[in-house]
Amino acid sequence: MEMNRKYEKEMVHRRRESSWDGFGRETIPYVIHYFLNNLQAPNEEAKSMMNYKLSDNRGIRRFGVNIGCFMLVAVLIMTSAMFDVSTIKASGAGNYPPPSEGDWIITRNTQVSNETITLHGNLIIQNGGSLTLNNVTLFIDQTGTQTLRIEIMPGGSMRVLDNDNDSATTADASVITTSTYYGYLFIADQGSQLELKNSQVSGCGQYSTAGLYTWGIYIATDNTVIENNAIGQTYSGIVIDGGANNYVVNNTIDCGSYGIYLFNAGNNTVSANNVSTYGGNGVGICLYESDENVIENNISNSNDRGVELLSSNYNNVDNNTTNSNTIAGIKLADASYNFVGENTAKFNMYYAGGGIILENASFGNTISGNNLESNSHGIRVATDYIISSLDYNNVLINNELHANTIGIYIFGSNRNLVTENAAWENTIGIFSGSSSHVETNNTIEKKRSFSNGLFRLYSSPQGFLTEF
Repeated sequence: MEMNRKYEKEMVHRRRESSWDGFGRETIPYVIHYFLNNLQAPNEEAKSMMNYKLSDNRGIRRFGVNIGCFMLVAVLIMTSAMFDVSTIKASGAGNYPPPSEGDWIITRNTQVSNETITLHGNLIIQNGGSLTLNNVTLFIDQTGTQTLRIEIMPGGSMRVLDNDNDSATTADASVITTSTYYGYLFIADQGSQLELKNSQVSGCGQYSTAGLYTWGIYIATDNTVIENNAIGQTYSGIVIDGGANNYVVNNTIDCGSYGIYLFNAGNNTVSANNVSTYGGNGVGICLYESDENVIENNISNSNDRGVELLSSNYNNVDNNTTNSNTIAGIKLADASYNFVGENTAKFNMYYAGGGIILENASFGNTISGNNLESNSHGIRVATDYIISSLDYNNVLINNELHANTIGIYIFGSNRNLVTENAAWENTIGIFSGSSSHVETNNTIEKKRSFSNGLFRLYSSPQGFLTEF
């Protein structure tokens, strides 16, 4: 009798203080409490439920509690205690969510995180609008006949980022893609802002006579940051048209035509990118009518030309690696007052190409401290057989030329200075001059030239060789 009274008092206490329901069974919160804290259940019925073999997987309901539901709730509670699950939830604000059909128009501050979006229209960021994507996969559904586009209009801004600002952790990268090659356009208009960082872009750009804006990630504005991205399956990787002070750094680019193309663009930095083109038929990095840019520490291998400067002046081309290109590692044509230094160019074997080529009225360039090995020509300074387009006043200094067919080749060019270079184990160390063209005032002095199979200095007016 005394024991029964004690049991009734315990029931009342539990009814007040815990989750005992007063009808002789434990409710879910009460059971979870004992389960999570590994406590001894207070009576035989609860013990029986707590000790039930969950591996039986039968979902038997005892005392009003479904064991499967109980376990699920317990796991969820433990998971949310151990992890911040909010970091993997999709979220957005502003012009969000995007429409199920038609264009997504951004007119105000819009932020989207941890989301997958399929867009069946254009993405247009208007003046005053801004869009930030963190860990977002944006799929451009290019299934119709109209070419869709992402366009940042003047006064608009777009940021495409990961979650942790760490390029080494790729699981949280934002991804912009489509189902087809060259499926959509990506345009940053003059006066817009773009930051693309630690992300992936594929399938944009196409060749069109409509203009450069169709080619790839097209930047016609200033002060953009394109950093630590993987860019592929594009007609061209990055096109900068008239923009200045843009920062293109540490991207991996694999594309069809031009990896990085600067047109009429000045004061940009292109650094530490790894660039290749399909089948080696394109140009890794090309400058056309673009002055005062820095091209440094890039790898541009297995292209048609690794780095090419066309009608571009006062650029610095430093510390790049340009190997196994079909025509040339580095080519200058009608390009003047550029500094080309400390580059490595190997295995560029086209018969009229080589490691570094200057042609078509390139003058006033300094070619210094380069490592040129196993090319058809280590350095080639020559015209394209047009007498009026002579190369002159170039300085070739402190270069190392090893195992090339011809170490230094000078042909149809005036007043170039070749000094303090080291050439060894080339088939021909230095080839200079020809009776078929006018060549004057070339100076080759203090040259260390040894173990070359053959050395030739063709007679040419006022050309001379000193101190070998």
